[in-house]
Amino acid sequence: MTRPTSKLIANLFLCLILSGCVNQALLDAQPALVTAQSTNLTPQSPDKVEMYFVGFAADSSQNVFMKEVSYVQQLFDQRFETEGRSLLLINNRQTQHDYPMATSDNLSATLTAIGQQMDVDNDILFLYLSGHGEFRFGLNVSFGPNHNETISPKELKTMLDNSGIKWRVVVVSACFSGNFVSQLADLNTLVISASDPNHPSFGCTNTAEFTFFGEAFFKNNLTRTHSFFQAFLAAKEEVTLRETNLGFDNSNPMYQSAKPIDDQLSLMDL
Repeated sequence: MTRPTSKLIANLFLCLILSGCVNQALLDAQPALVTAQSTNLTPQSPDKVEMYFVGFAADSSQNVFMKEVSYVQQLFDQRFETEGRSLLLINNRQTQHDYPMATSDNLSATLTAIGQQMDVDNDILFLYLSGHGEFRFGLNVSFGPNHNETISPKELKTMLDNSGIKWRVVVVSACFSGNFVSQLADLNTLVISASDPNHPSFGCTNTAEFTFFGEAFFKNNLTRTHSFFQAFLAAKEEVTLRETNLGFDNSNPMYQSAKPIDDQLSLMDL
């Protein structure tokens, strides 16, 4: 029997530190998981503006992101009639066999699949991304040793444009997420961020059910109104007060919209 080399021993020790080596079977299963989700979408209803929901939990190291996007999916299924048209991408070991991983490839494939099935000229995509932000770079996407990348605002815009989906609402809950606002917002795209480009947001712990902004915007306010703008105003005030009371720098959530996307949202029969 060949004795293990010191390099092999070091690699095995590193795997133990990282709570396991790369799960190749999990990575190989991703295309099938994405296809299984997207092919089960409810057919689009003619002559009706409908919303499609995609939740993206970017980081596996803290359960709050998984919990948050799961809650928001249920909220949208109930209040915005997305049931049968809502999909999740999650980086978390608890859900790795049930949902595709949150990766740029899986997100791009999911958006493309939705674009092929929805009425791209009338229906609306609501995309919610929750995770850790990187100053000046974008959203960190990580699943232990299996996957690690950063999705920049430019890369996300390219995915959305390539999907062919015209009407979009994008919410990014992460530190420095204001970077996404200026690059994604246009006449057809409403963008909301949990912070401005230069400040962190808060609430990212393994035991929390929500981030500060996620709780304020979705749980405390969007449960009471269908207006994203009204929910945002109330959430920003709530988050600012909470941060101030805790002695934190204010995250300064951001909102940018335009009349065409606002008018399209008003056509939804809710």
